[in-house]
Amino acid sequence: MMLTFLTRCLDALKRFWDAPASAVFPTGTSLLDREGFVPDGFLYGVEILNDDSSPMEFVVDCLVTHGNFATKRAYEMMLQIHLRGGAVLPTDTMAQAEAFAEGVTADAKARGYPLVCRAISRDYSP
Repeated sequence: MMLTFLTRCLDALKRFWDAPASAVFPTGTSLLDREGFVPDGFLYGVEILNDDSSPMEFVVDCLVTHGNFATKRAYEMMLQIHLRGGAVLPTDTMAQAEAFAEGVTADAKARGYPLVCRAISRDYSP
């Protein structure tokens, strides 16, 4: 079952591999200011911005490790980040958002990737 799922994910990635360039926002972009990114009822969470360097598998690993996403959901979110330029991912508390963002940022920095992951809240002001 997992092999079938992974095969479907790899097939989807292959289709996107030759697609036009994915959306990439400037690193200072706040997705809270962009229509269609903030889920209804959002209070706390992280925003992750796509870039041209961080491997997709690395993003999936970060979502699983630091965001406690199931592998299938992590692949779905990674594709959303890649195709739309980013994602806003809710957490239950600001402390969870900060821990999530700090973990992703530390892993990205350790590997030399420019992946932007920030803790945000509805009352965030850049």
